[in-house]
Amino acid sequence: MYLITIINYYCLFTYALLIFIDVIREDCPDIYQKIKTKCEELRNNLLYNALYTYSKFQIIYGKCASSVFDFANKNGLLIKNVENNICQISYDKVSIRNHKNDNDTYFEDVDNCFYIFNDNKNISKTKCVNKIISRTQQFNTNYEVSDIKFILVEIKLNDNTFKVELKTEEENYYIVNNILDKNFFIYYLRDNRLCTLSKFDIFKIDKLNIKIIDHNVNIINLEITDKNYLLIKKDNYIYTKQ
Repeated sequence: MYLITIINYYCLFTYALLIFIDVIREDCPDIYQKIKTKCEELRNNLLYNALYTYSKFQIIYGKCASSVFDFANKNGLLIKNVENNICQISYDKVSIRNHKNDNDTYFEDVDNCFYIFNDNKNISKTKCVNKIISRTQQFNTNYEVSDIKFILVEIKLNDNTFKVELKTEEENYYIVNNILDKNFFIYYLRDNRLCTLSKFDIFKIDKLNIKIIDHNVNIINLEITDKNYLLIKKDNYIYTKQ
């Protein structure tokens, strides 16, 4: 909007200048040449300075606006229509629905799937989205955040090693009773675009090798399957092997 106004004023100035020059061109050719040269310099400087000022204003405005909105967002001052949601995750599809009630049914049953509840409403308090993993659609959203955090988690797959961050600035999987099994780690790889796996590739994976340096600096190598998994607890974790 402001740029259009600047251009309009510039066009009016140029038009008036051309009329004035045209009047004196034949009567005073020497003066005409001097005025023409000066006017061209003035015109070019005016346009350059106008665009430069506008660009600087945009940069300053952008930085100020970003700082204000970031401060408001971090301190919960922005009013947002935020909904919690639940995801159904299968080999070839991720479906999402808004979560209303813990006992509601949101999806048709699918084999070999699991569910993730995303607590978006409390992000101003928790500073990230807490993610509750479940093998059923019924959640207990009165969850508890674990106190543990692994120093390192790595997945070894097809001679490649992938680093797993279970807690970042955006999301947190350290929730009491979260089950980290083969399906979860495959979903993590695909969701974070760490590797490309087709449905056929996933069917061929019967186990994953996981390396962990835990919160007590123990180095552990685990075999993760559908039945062998990590269970997150409040102050510890359990490796369940069947």
